[in-house]
Amino acid sequence: MKKTLILLLPLLLIFACGKKDNPTTADSEVTKISVEEFFQKASSLTDKKVEVTGLIVHTCRHSGKRAHIVGKDAEKKLKLELVGDAPKFDKEMEGKTVVAEGTVKALIIDEAYLAKWESEIKAAGQSEKNLHEGHQKEHEQMNEQEENLAKIAAYRKELAESKAGKLEFYSVDCSKYKIQ
Repeated sequence: MKKTLILLLPLLLIFACGKKDNPTTADSEVTKISVEEFFQKASSLTDKKVEVTGLIVHTCRHSGKRAHIVGKDAEKKLKLELVGDAPKFDKEMEGKTVVAEGTVKALIIDEAYLAKWESEIKAAGQSEKNLHEGHQKEHEQMNEQEENLAKIAAYRKELAESKAGKLEFYSVDCSKYKIQ
């Protein structure tokens, strides 16, 4: 789960624009939205259902459970994470338009989040070191630990530069989709 989180973070950094003109929807209603609108209104859509249309620019080759879509601005990529029994994404879908439905999820990173993450990484690294007799496994664990600590340092730098004191990442837990 930590690896998924780590992969998610660099790809989904967006800051809420604070726009308040999002239509109010009931929990059972689905808000149809473009990728561009998503990035403008993500904070007000957290935990709400959306239907978003975009061009698939990447699919996860390992699990098939993740895809990234774009709208008119190819630099702003929205992550779709499959949930439930939706069919997996595959490489042949790249370059095609998808209509995806799901729930908007937010990941808010602040100093408390980073401190907890850092503590967990260090604790896991120590327990792995104590459990494994083989030096190869120990070396691999240390490399992963060092990479994660470097990512935490990078997020701390971003936080220091942030006026909001937090970093916000948004994605869609995709329950169903249709390729157009």
